[in-house]
Amino acid sequence: MIQLGNIDSVFLDFNAATSDFNITGKNVFFITDKKLISISLVQSDNSKYNYFEDYDKIIHSIRGSDDELEDSVQDASGQDGSVPDSAEPDDLAQDDSESDDSEQTSDYSSDTSSLSYSDGMYKIGVDMPAGEYVIKTFSHGYFELCSDSTGTVDSIIVNDNFKTNTIITVSDGQYLTINRATAYPSDQVSDLDIYDEGMFRVGIDLPAGEYKIHANKSGYVEVSSDSSHQFRSIVMNDNFEGDKYVTVSDGQYLTLNRAAIVQ
Repeated sequence: MIQLGNIDSVFLDFNAATSDFNITGKNVFFITDKKLISISLVQSDNSKYNYFEDYDKIIHSIRGSDDELEDSVQDASGQDGSVPDSAEPDDLAQDDSESDDSEQTSDYSSDTSSLSYSDGMYKIGVDMPAGEYVIKTFSHGYFELCSDSTGTVDSIIVNDNFKTNTIITVSDGQYLTINRATAYPSDQVSDLDIYDEGMFRVGIDLPAGEYKIHANKSGYVEVSSDSSHQFRSIVMNDNFEGDKYVTVSDGQYLTLNRAAIVQ
């Protein structure tokens, strides 16, 4: 029995082997007054993507309260910076919020210079304009971008749990959900701290060039060609410990989790 926040938890690791590859699995069971909740992950050793980094981030983002545990589990299923197009449904968060599909008129102003969008669900093209947004949080934020308002796993385009900030591009007709964070039009943000973890625009937040980054334990770095958070936009990514060098070019995006640029 292990304490995770205020929750009694049981961790289980297992391995299995076939003639072609090995399979590793992780389970964590949350024992609450209401029910038994588990989060499980199985991955083959020859996988090109390390899902266990995401799994560890999910587990450690769970809030330590029996009353909030179920909501936290729903929110904590996002990926660590890169969500492959082939992600299984269990890799994606489900949201039970409802949205009115009836025809609506636009409520947003064409002047986005002072706009911000806090916790809630927004229809792009109706509640907020299409474009690129910087989403900031002071704790552990979460966003989810969906193709419709059905609330089903199949409708999720991308989702993510993050600290400090992330950046996302949204299109008309999509739905953006924001939890514990605030979104700002990208062209209105110029104060990102590039010496902390987060997602940064090369040529705007930091110059193109080579950077030394450091992770005290297990860090994650990703260079992407855009802010779609799609697997196909990843130029490179890596899980690492200690120091690592990375080169970035104008127009790219640098994402750092549990790591930072060395000053």
